[in-house]
Formats: sequence, C-alpha cells, structure tokens
Amino acid sequence: MPAATRSALLGQLGELVDEASAGHGRVVVVSGEPGIGKTTLARTLAAGRRERVLWGACEPLATTRPLLPLHDWSATLGGGVAAALAGDDPRHDVFIETLGAIGLEPTVAVVDDVHWADDATLDLLVYLGRRLADCPVTLLITVRDEEPSAGPRVAEVLRHLGSLPDSRRVVVPPLTSGEVAELTAGTRLDADRVREVTGGNAFFVAQLVGSPDGRLPASVRDTVLASLAQLSPSARHAVETVSVVPDRAELDVVYAAGPADPADVEEAERAGLLVSDGRTVRFRHELGREAVEASLPGARRRDRHAAVLAALVADSGGHDAAIAYHADLAGDHQVAVTFGLRAARAAGRQRARQEACVHLSRAAAHLDHLDATQAVHVLRERAEALTVGGDVASAVSSSEDAVAHARTLDDPDVLAQQLAAHAQMLWRGGRGTDARGALDAALDAASAVPGGAGELAALAMASTFHMLSREIEASITTGRRAIELARRRGDERRLAQSLHAVGTASWFTNPGDAERMMLQAYDLAESMQDDEHAGLTLVNLGCGAGEVRRYAEARRWLKQALAYSRDRDIDIYVGYATAWLSRVELEQGDFREAAALASSVADVPYVVTRIVAQTTLGRIDVRLGTPGDHLDTAWALAEPTGDLQRLWPAAAGLAEAAWAAAAPPPGRVLDVFEQASSLQHAWAVGELGWLLVRAGMLSPDDPRLAAAAPPYAALVAGRPEEAARLWDGLGCTYDAALARSEVGDATSLVGALTTLDELGARGDADRAANRLRRLHVPVPRRPRRTTAANPSGLTDRELQVLRLLREGLTNGEIAERMFISSKTAEHHVSAILTKLGVESRTAAARVDLAGI
Repeated sequence: MPAATRSALLGQLGELVDEASAGHGRVVVVSGEPGIGKTTLARTLAAGRRERVLWGACEPLATTRPLLPLHDWSATLGGGVAAALAGDDPRHDVFIETLGAIGLEPTVAVVDDVHWADDATLDLLVYLGRRLADCPVTLLITVRDEEPSAGPRVAEVLRHLGSLPDSRRVVVPPLTSGEVAELTAGTRLDADRVREVTGGNAFFVAQLVGSPDGRLPASVRDTVLASLAQLSPSARHAVETVSVVPDRAELDVVYAAGPADPADVEEAERAGLLVSDGRTVRFRHELGREAVEASLPGARRRDRHAAVLAALVADSGGHDAAIAYHADLAGDHQVAVTFGLRAARAAGRQRARQEACVHLSRAAAHLDHLDATQAVHVLRERAEALTVGGDVASAVSSSEDAVAHARTLDDPDVLAQQLAAHAQMLWRGGRGTDARGALDAALDAASAVPGGAGELAALAMASTFHMLSREIEASITTGRRAIELARRRGDERRLAQSLHAVGTASWFTNPGDAERMMLQAYDLAESMQDDEHAGLTLVNLGCGAGEVRRYAEARRWLKQALAYSRDRDIDIYVGYATAWLSRVELEQGDFREAAALASSVADVPYVVTRIVAQTTLGRIDVRLGTPGDHLDTAWALAEPTGDLQRLWPAAAGLAEAAWAAAAPPPGRVLDVFEQASSLQHAWAVGELGWLLVRAGMLSPDDPRLAAAAPPYAALVAGRPEEAARLWDGLGCTYDAALARSEVGDATSLVGALTTLDELGARGDADRAANRLRRLHVPVPRRPRRTTAANPSGLTDRELQVLRLLREGLTNGEIAERMFISSKTAEHHVSAILTKLGVESRTAAARVDLAGI
C-alpha cells in the first residue's frame, strides 16, 4: 500500500477506532469507486489493530443468503450468535444476541461491499448503528459510490447511518501521481501514462504493473486476460470456474467442478488473479472476475455454471440461493424454480425483501417450462414480495399474470386463492373498485369448493376489506366464518389475519372481544416470527381503542406498539403509533403535546401516518387561531382512500375551520356524514352531525342522528350540560369546555371561558366571552394572546425538541426520534435556549411545559 495518502487514511481511521474502543461506539462508512482500495484499506486497518476483528462480506443478491456477513462474524463470535443462526431463531432474537456479543469487548466489526447487502443485513446495520453509542465497537462498512446495482434501500440506510451521532464517512481518493510513481518504480511503465489510463484507480494500477510483458496494455481487461493466458490449462480452468461464482467460491466446490486441484489455485494466486483463505477462493478484485467471465464463450460459460451446479447439489450445505442462480444460467428450469422458491422463502423469513424479489423474478423467467400450477405459485409469491418491498405496480402486474395462469386450470379452489390475493394487491395499489370486483370473483369461485383453501382466503380477505371500510357487521360475520374454517384447516396465517380483522371491527361493537381476539392474532404472529404483523396488531389495538374514545386502552397499546416497533426498528409503525398518540392528546385537550408528536411524523413516507398527523396539526391550527395548510394537505391525502376512518377526521377539521371563519362547511363534509350514517359509525355520525347541526346545514331532528355517540347526541338534543358531563368522564377537556360554552348559565360560561383560554383556543374563548357579555356578566380577566398561545414563541417543532430534552435525550437521539439530522437538532436546541432565556440544556429541561 502506498505510503502517503493511504497512510493518512489509515491514521484517520485508527483515531476513530481508538475513540470507539474507549466506549464511544460509532459507525464508519468507507466509500469510493470500484477498485479504489476500500477493502484493502479496511483489511490493512484490521491487521494492525489489537481489538477483536469481525470480518463479514456481502455478495451479489443473485447468490447470497440472508445475513451473510453475520454468518461470517459468527465463526469468530460463536456461542449464542452461532446457535441463534443455526437454530433459525426469530430475527429480533438474533439481532439482540449479536449486539450483546459484539459489545463485550473492543471490537472492529467490518461489513464489506454493503452495496450488495440484502435487506436483512441492512436492517442489522440500522439496528446496531442505533445502539452502539455506549459500546466499545466500530461498525466499519465499505460501499461503492453510485453503484448501479445497489437498491434504493442501500442509499436510504446509508443516509440514516450518516445522520447518527458520531457517524463518520471516509472517502477513498484516487492514487496520487507520487503513489503511482512509487508503484511503477522498477518497471518500464511510464507513471504519468499509467495514472492517465487508470485515473489513479488502485486495482487498475496494480493490474497494469503486474502485466506479464511489462508493457502498458490497451485496457485493464487485456491485462487480466494476459495473466490468465500464462496459466496452465488446468489452472486456467479453475480460474474460469471461479469467475462464474460472484464474490467467492468454496474450494471444495471448485475442485468438485473440476478439473482442478490445490496446485492450480496456488498457481492462479501467484499470478495475482485469485486469493484464497484456505476455505474459499475469490478474485483479487471483482473487476477481474467480471473480465474473465465476460471473456468466456456462451457455451463454455454455461458448462461452467452446470459444473458448479452439480457440485452444489451434491453438497449438503445450505446453497439454495446459489443453486437457483447457477441452475438459471445453466438452463435447468425445474431446479431453478424449485430452489428459487426455497431461497425466496428463506429470505422472506429474514425480511430480506429485495433478495426474495430477485430469486422469484429469476424463477419467473422459467415459467414457459413449467405447468400452470407451478406458475401460479411463483407469480403469487413474487407479487407478495414485490408489494411488501413497495413496488406495488409490479406486484399487481405479477398478480394479474398469476390470475391468467390460474384461469387455465380446471381448479376453482386455486383460482379463488389467487383472486383473493389479487384483490389485496389491487387494494394496495389504490384500485378499490377493481379490488372488490376481484374479491367478488374469488368468493364466486370458492363457492364451488366449500371448505377449501380458496374459500378461506376469500373470506379472510373479505373480512379485512369490510373492516377497513368500517362495514362492521359484515366484517364480523364474514370473519367469524373465516376463523372457524382456518381453525378447521389448521391455517395459522389466515387465522391470524381473520382474528385481526374481526378484532379490529369489534372495537365498535364489543371492545372486550376486540382485545381478546387481537391478542390471539398477536400471539400467532409472534409464533410465526412475523414481527411486522405483530407490530401492526399492537398499533391497531391502540388506534381502534382511540377511534371509539377508550383512551386508557389506546395509550397503553400505542405505547406498547411504540416500544415493540422501536425495539425492532419497524419505523413504519413507530410513525403510525406516534401519529395516533398525537390524536389522543388532541382529543384529550393537550394541544401542545399533540402538536409536538404530530410534527415529528407529519412528513414521513407512510401516507396513513401523514393523514393522521396532518389532520391533528390542522385542527390545532383552527383551535389556536394560527394559519396553516395542514387540513388541506390531510384532505388531499385522505380523499383518494375513500375510507371513512381517513375522511371523517379531516372533514371534521374542515367544518371546524369553516365555523371559525363564520362560513358554511364545504359540501364534502355532508358527503362524509352520509357515508358515516350508512355505516352507522356512532362517533363519526355524532361529530360530523353535530358540526353540521351547529352550522345550520342539518336539522337536529334528522333521523340519521339517532346513531350518534352519547356526548354528541346530547349536544344535538340541546342538552349541553349532559354532554359536558359525558366529555368530562372521557377526559376530553376541550370538548367539555366547548359544551359548557353552549350553556346559558353564567357559571358554566365562566368555567368554559377559563378552560378555553388555558388551552389557547382563542376563537372559542372569544365566543364564550361574548355570550357572557350578552348576559351582562363581567368577563374575567383573560391572558394576553401571546401568553395564552406560547409566551416564548416556540414553534411546534421546537416544542417537540423541548419535550425530548426533558426526557434527557442527546442531540443525536433527538435527531433519530424526529427523523432529522443531528445538525438540525442542534439548531433547534440553540433556538430553544435563546427563546427561553436559559444557558443550558439542563435549565431548558426544567421548564414546565404546562406554563408555556
């Protein structure tokens, strides 16, 4: 390794490792173009450290197994990590075991070639990166800059890791002219010309320096092939075999694929083409492998894949992904599909979604050589993997192909299963009408095979659709049939789905059943190691309770969902649970806490989270009399869903805004009220109905209002005192005060005015004060507008930061919690100290939020 620049980089990395080993764990990202020397730099660093070194490498998704770097680490870690991997333990348990094992002593944990990482490995990096602050560990990863084959998740994870406190990125630059001159000394090569040809790329320079005739070749590819030509026939054959295996090949497989022996591998090592660790062999650089592989004629390349395939099939190791890859390129259709499905399912168990999609897409390429039943299975699983990975459009297309193949079979049970799955794909793609059409077709097909898997799939999906649309009775009736059939058939996955749907629907009819059934669904999800379904169940326990205003249960389940999802880094449910907590705080009158929570997730990618958060912020804007466009954003996001649970709160907010502006509610509020009435949703009917009655757009005698929840029914009937008592019983401070402001009694009005002023609901408070004046009752002294709203002028975002300061979080932890950069968090903290007139974080944390 050249002395100057690389020595400086080694020194920089060494200092970072020293700090981490002293107990300030960190992530270090080493990046650069292919061949620039990232891996060599990391290996040189590792060789010179006294700390324990764990070395793991990613392979191209075409052949890799989930969590391959962790399998590499386990050879050193042994113990619990190796046992957890061998026992196929739940992924979260594996992650916990890994964190405990690497944190026991100063460690440099390397993950090489992260641009090829599978989703499970990326999740592991996030899990460890978020938790290393107090561990003597350096998590060092190498990654290519702008690697075309790297999926969007790689960039997303790198951005997240880069935002963590003390995270560092080290960019490996090209070799300088002096370094190239040092490497070319003693050869006939012109150093300046070499640097011009190679651009200072370390691998290219090394290949040119090692060219057999000592002259400057036309290209690096020519250099590699010239070295290959100097080998004996058997050694050349061994190199060709290794070239068709991305990243690294097991020596036993290379020898079995023959003809090759250890002497041939040693000859290739001396030529500078291969590197062996005694168990595996790889090219000195991937660029060299690509050059040799590309040079092979098509027939010979296919033969090499076939030889490797035969060797892998004969071995008893876990080679499903590699077998599928080589079978694909060797033209063995049946093996490619069989092992592709096995590899995809293994990837799915570890939530390695991108890898599962790669395996299933490769298997799908062989459908012309399969029967229709196999084609349906492949296409259905591919569609599911694609939709879980976020590519809904491709998922729908794959699902449509599966339906087409299923229609060619004389098997209504298979057709019903596929149509039910297709309905879910269409629903996720926002095609609600088409989804219901597919579901109706599934139910029709299933009727030909009563009690079959197709009927179960159709019934479970129908119950879910009815629940999402808040067609409660239909969801419960259909779902109970699905539950009975799932138990009879022993289908745990459908049983969990059906229990979840019926349990969620039961919040609106029998809350006791809701918790019981959803906890059964949760237990099933846990037993199946399905963290995401378990997390979703906890979230829906919380938001279901919240939707029917059972706030104690809502808080309990939402906080449990937050803890569960944070522990497993399921950010999608962390955000949704946070948004729903903000709605609970809003409805219970804590506007500042509601605003702080909603602000932290108002811009996350998950649409339903944004709908809840934007609606909360918009309703707070109206009540505090502050301008904003949150309600317009919420409605624009909610309207395409067509679902009452999304539309109702946004429509109620629009009606509130119209009342505050002395304007009639927009017509869409009445449309949503009619939808709520048709579904008999008591709380939606009550809230929207009362707002329309108050605005004069609906008669209090309208028979549809008979379905209103009790507090709203009392308001509609002109019994505000009763409504206030009911709101008090629910802990809804704002609604109780608003109800009391409708009472003609001076005492009630004064109490309402005082509460509304304390909450900062200036417009509602002004209306209560005007009613007192009309009664010729003196209006109590009221706080100044700035004091009532926010005496220190903190923004919603700053209020959220202050709340997290009170929890003792660092800037980095605040950044992580709020999905912002550490620098942005630092700016917020500085602004808070200035506005509060304090000099330290500790002093700011002592500020009473209730007094702001």
